[in-house]
Amino acid sequence: MRFTIRPGESTASGGFAVIAQDAREALNHVRDMLDRGLTDIDVVDPEGRHYDLIELERITAESEAREAS
Repeated sequence: MRFTIRPGESTASGGFAVIAQDAREALNHVRDMLDRGLTDIDVVDPEGRHYDLIELERITAESEAREAS
């Protein structure tokens, strides 16, 4: 599942987006943005559903568990 990650409307400046190919990559980008001080981050899948950090962590953990078995 692909995700688009970008600063939320309250912090958007110059407008940029990152495309992640899976939840793990999206989670890494979100954590990097948080480390840089951004707190309003939009993560959206191609269908327009929004994800928060907890959901990305859950999806990543489930994916890694499936891969391990």
